[in-house]
Amino acid sequence: MGLVVLLAVVHLWSLFNPFFIDDYIYLDTVHDLGWSGVPAVLASPTMDQDASGVWWTPYGDLPFYRPLGVLTFAVDYWLWGMNPFGYHLTNLLLHLACTFLVWRLGLRLMGDARSSFAAAVIFGLHPAHCEAVLWISGRFDLLVCVCALASVLSYLRWRCGEGGRWRWWWLSVFWFAAGLGCKETAIVLPGVLVLAECLRLCGGGGPRVATRGLAGAIGFGVVAALYLAKRFALFGGMGSLPPPYGVDLLSPGAAGQVLWNLAQYMLDFVFFIQVDAIYLSVFWAAHAWLLMLGAAAAVGVLVLFGRVAGETRGFRMGMVFAILFTAPALVAMPGERNVYLACVGVALVGASVYGKLWGPTGCNPWACGFDMRRWSKVAVSAWVLMIVLEHGVMWRVAAGAEQVYQDLLTQVPDPPENARIFVVNQCPLNAVGFTQGVKLRYGRDDVVACALALAPQLEGFSTDRVYRTGRRSLKIVRQNGVFFDSFIERFLMFSEPVTELAESARRLDLELLEQPESLAGLTELHLGLPGDLDDAGIYLFTWDNRHVRSLVDLLWRADWPRLVPCEYQTVVAAVLQD
Repeated sequence: MGLVVLLAVVHLWSLFNPFFIDDYIYLDTVHDLGWSGVPAVLASPTMDQDASGVWWTPYGDLPFYRPLGVLTFAVDYWLWGMNPFGYHLTNLLLHLACTFLVWRLGLRLMGDARSSFAAAVIFGLHPAHCEAVLWISGRFDLLVCVCALASVLSYLRWRCGEGGRWRWWWLSVFWFAAGLGCKETAIVLPGVLVLAECLRLCGGGGPRVATRGLAGAIGFGVVAALYLAKRFALFGGMGSLPPPYGVDLLSPGAAGQVLWNLAQYMLDFVFFIQVDAIYLSVFWAAHAWLLMLGAAAAVGVLVLFGRVAGETRGFRMGMVFAILFTAPALVAMPGERNVYLACVGVALVGASVYGKLWGPTGCNPWACGFDMRRWSKVAVSAWVLMIVLEHGVMWRVAAGAEQVYQDLLTQVPDPPENARIFVVNQCPLNAVGFTQGVKLRYGRDDVVACALALAPQLEGFSTDRVYRTGRRSLKIVRQNGVFFDSFIERFLMFSEPVTELAESARRLDLELLEQPESLAGLTELHLGLPGDLDDAGIYLFTWDNRHVRSLVDLLWRADWPRLVPCEYQTVVAAVLQD
């Protein structure tokens, strides 16, 4: 009970966070969903590339199939509407459920109440979970973790011959299938159970054990085959995302990118240093030696842990969880929520070490030659500091994204029918889900919003100057930067060639008036709008971030960048004179 209260206090602020980034995508999917629409959710991809709030995203389905996760958003929408409090409450309750299941797994593997409680503490309070818990869209990782842990616990009860006979087998297979409906990561679970068999977590062999092992393989194999068949039918294959969202395993630099991602996750697991696909990755790129040094230190810590507790079941099963559930994250865009399930293994490893040093049969750590009291204080201090920092950063960036909607609703409280809202230098935090967010905030399907250009970073080093070239056309000129060069801009292009820009523009009733020959060095975009700039239903805004010169400045200054009406010059010759 004390741990539950502590978790609730630590994540209390999450209950008051606004919606953020692709939260709006899932809300848009379910806001008018009735019982008749549920079969379509179960039979369709979860997200397509129209989810973006920019015009240059190409058309097509993304390889996400998470129908059960989407249906939980439908339940929340039915209960809470557009109030984010209820959605965050669901996330927090799911995190508490995961922590409870980690405690149960630790108790089964280690048989020590103190060590299993330590596993629950490490998992429940690990700073890496801030992203999954505080971001509503992180729910998919919470759900798949609940399902995976429930499946493993059910499997172990059945496999070890406890009461209920085949009931636990059915429950294990059921939870595996449910996990696949929540997130693709669950496909790794059979591999975890195979290695659990190799570790003989339920004792020796024999005909009965072999029969149970074969039955388990058949059950999980059938479910996995049906799931893979569904993915092939939806995506024409397993489905993979192009760079920079995913790693192209056939490219020459694939191995290096995988190791780069692994190094960041190692720092996150051991030293609580946040994994960030955008800004912290830029820092690591400029200080690669520091990343490698930190990763080597993390490996050294794990080797030390292995010497202390490597023979225990909790340590070995923890390493299986951590390795296998981190593997899918290594070929995707780095993000802490991707390793939420892998942190179960981190918790088991840490608890096993704790049990060896402080458990009933453990040695006195001070007698073992370590000043553990001092190092424990250092670890707890770092732990608390990173929790505070990650919560603070998530709160700040979510509030900044929300400010864009607040500014828009203040300046255009009641747009006319079929209004079109365009933003130049759009906030990167609203690059995904902006179109859906505007529609939902107004409660109107006829209002369409999108970004004409995206701020390449949160700092205002680049400037997008706008020139009116006709009654319904604009030329945007980027100074101190180029278009489609930043991570977010490249991410939203999904590696499509420059020739796809014209078709992407047409899908949003825009026209690319000048087709670029290449994306390299592109500093001008000439776009035709679907209506006259003087019409009452056409709005043009810009996200004014010119006063932001550093990320520290952005996070600590009281004045966040604001959405303001865009000013433009009407003489196209000015472009040449500039």
